[in-house]
Amino acid sequence: MDIQPIRDFQNSYKAARDSNSREIRLSVNQAQRLHDSISEVLAEIVKLQNDTILLQSQLTDALKNPTMDWNGGRF
Repeated sequence: MDIQPIRDFQNSYKAARDSNSREIRLSVNQAQRLHDSISEVLAEIVKLQNDTILLQSQLTDALKNPTMDWNGGRF
C-alpha cells in the first residue's frame, strides 16, 4: 500500500500552515495519486473491519457453544 502521497500532502499542509498560507495547490497528477492512496487505505480499513466483525462473531459463537474432545487421549 503506497501511502507516500498522503505523507506528501501532510507535509504540504504543515508547510502551508507554518507559513500562514491560505491555500495548498496540487497538480491534477498529485490529486490523482492522493485520491488513489486514500481510496486504497479506506478499502483496506473496510476489509479489516469486516474481518474483525467475522472473527468477533466466530468467537461469540465458540463461547456460547463450546465443544470438547471426549476421546480420552492415547497411552
